[in-house]
Amino acid sequence: MTLPSLEPSQSLPAEREVMAQTIQHLLDTTAPTGPTGLLMIHLDAIDAVTIPVDDPGDLGERLLKAAYNRVTSLLKGPDRTLRVGLDEIAVIRAGMQAPAEAEGLALHLSEALKKPFELDAISATCPFAIGVAATLQGDDARDLIRFAEHALSNAVVLGRNQMVAFDDADRELLAAD
Repeated sequence: MTLPSLEPSQSLPAEREVMAQTIQHLLDTTAPTGPTGLLMIHLDAIDAVTIPVDDPGDLGERLLKAAYNRVTSLLKGPDRTLRVGLDEIAVIRAGMQAPAEAEGLALHLSEALKKPFELDAISATCPFAIGVAATLQGDDARDLIRFAEHALSNAVVLGRNQMVAFDDADRELLAAD
């Protein structure tokens, strides 16, 4: 399967199908070495723009790009990032030692995202929510995406700058659906 270019600096929107194909490829090639983690990061840059500027949309987009660049600068070489839609970043880490590694990565990224961004003469923060999931034996890419999106929706409900990890209770809840 030929995958699209997924350089860490890529900031163009990617469709969820591309994300699913990428994750499935990583699962197929790295499953023997350990679980794959997925972090779905929702960035709320437009709501963060409360400073009167000529074009708040432009500032919001620059804030999103700055947040994306900060996230990618903190990742290991084999990690993959995708900008999904207008305001989400997917971080994929394959071949982890344990599923908890994804949660540790999310905590590290959340601390970095809490720090202000300097955009021209403006210091702005970018509220976020992070949903974390990791594969277990038998999970495929679509499962992993569904699990991470479920965790993300729970993080969004909790409010700004929250992180939620998908756990066994969530797995049972979704299995019942």
